[in-house]
Amino acid sequence: MTIELKLLTRRASVVLVLSLLVIIGLLIFTISYFRDASAWVVHPSNRHLYSNAQLMETGTIYDRKGEILFQTLNGSKIYNENKIIRTAVLHEIGDTNNNIVTGAQVAFREKLNGWNMFSGAYRFNQKFSHFKYDLHLTLDAQLCSTAYT
Repeated sequence: MTIELKLLTRRASVVLVLSLLVIIGLLIFTISYFRDASAWVVHPSNRHLYSNAQLMETGTIYDRKGEILFQTLNGSKIYNENKIIRTAVLHEIGDTNNNIVTGAQVAFREKLNGWNMFSGAYRFNQKFSHFKYDLHLTLDAQLCSTAYT
C-alpha cells in the first residue's frame, strides 16, 4: 500500500512541476506579447502587411496644411509630385527602403498600418473597417521647400 502511495505522490509531483512550467511559459509569452507585439507585427516577414519587404498598404502622411507627402496605392509607394518638396522632406518622411530610421514611415509604422493591441492587424470586414490610419505632421511642405532652395 505504501509503495502505491509513493508512486502516486511521485506522479502527482511530476504533473505539478509540468503544470507550473506550462503556467510560467504562458506568463512569459503574455509578457513578451504585450511588450514586443508592435515590433513583431511590423517585421518585414509578416505576409499580412508586407510584400517583398515593402508595406502593401499604409495610411497617408500629410503636412499641416493637408498636402499629401506620402501614400500607398495598390501596393506602390507614391510621394509628393513636387521634386523639391520630396527632397526637402526626405528625412522627415523617409525613403522607399526605410533606410532613414528617423523618418515617419519607420517611426510611426504601427500607426500607419492601423495596428493596435486589441484587434491587431486582423480586420473582420474590410468594407467597414478603417484598416490604415493617416498621419498629420506639423511641418509645412511649402516652407520646407522654400528653406531647401
